[in-house]
Amino acid sequence: MGFQAKLVSPRIDTPIDIRANIERKLFGDSLDPKTWSGRLYVDIDHVDFAPIADRIGVDEYVQSGKGETHFWLHFKNHKLTKLTADLVLDDVKLRLSEKDDQISLDHLSGRFEETLSGNLFELSTKDVVIKPQGLDTHYLGDSYVSGLWMHGTLNDGSINVALIDLNAIAKFVAQMPLPETVKNILKVGQPRGLIENFQASWTGPIQAPVNYE
Repeated sequence: MGFQAKLVSPRIDTPIDIRANIERKLFGDSLDPKTWSGRLYVDIDHVDFAPIADRIGVDEYVQSGKGETHFWLHFKNHKLTKLTADLVLDDVKLRLSEKDDQISLDHLSGRFEETLSGNLFELSTKDVVIKPQGLDTHYLGDSYVSGLWMHGTLNDGSINVALIDLNAIAKFVAQMPLPETVKNILKVGQPRGLIENFQASWTGPIQAPVNYE
């Protein structure tokens, strides 16, 4: 079952294009939405992203952001299993977990893909560009993070980043969810240069790992 609609409201500056493909059983509890699976696509040319983040369950990461967004939601038995979002946002406030400090950005754009299967969390990014508040614009490229989502934070995970600008990280390191020892090294050392194909892993919670390499 599929449908397409365009929502127009006097409270919204631009139309919202919505498309969905829903799968349900022919018999049994086929009328119960909790048994449905499928995909939902939403296209919004101008939006305040905060209410959308609240509706799709990512408000603990994104608190504000205005601009353009296109996103795909995959769900199974009424549960979100995968989220893909193309974002071009200004005036962004976000945090990587509910225990992290808020990160303020003048601009954020790129593709973000999140998958949650049980407590296995995966996040990949593509062509990400950020402008930290009051600082220069930086291209972060592609990255992949995985780990176990427990107690509101990421545990026992790994990270792969195609390109790291050490100068950019040193400037807004205080806002990032890194161990305090790493933050102190970056603050004192003031590193410069680029790192390609960076890989790391850790055990324990990401803010206070028991071990990392």
